[in-house]
Amino acid sequence: MAIVPLVAAGTTIGTVELTSERSGAFDARGVEIATMLAGEAAMALENARLYEDAERRGKEAEALAQGARALTGMQDAMQVVSRIVES
Repeated sequence: MAIVPLVAAGTTIGTVELTSERSGAFDARGVEIATMLAGEAAMALENARLYEDAERRGKEAEALAQGARALTGMQDAMQVVSRIVES
């Protein structure tokens, strides 16, 4: 058995456990390769997290912009409250 860390941007975000029924199946070269693959996987996971974060922030910014447009285009305060409650 070998446990390899998933490291992204200098932070450990998880681990990968390699198992085998064969004793001593993971030599130094095998662990080195697994570590390289784990690094690639960690980078992919971090990129996915960053993408989701950017998507969420974009949606929040759009909602705020819509609210600002609604506020500037309305004259009746009750319309403003009704629009806020609806969203």
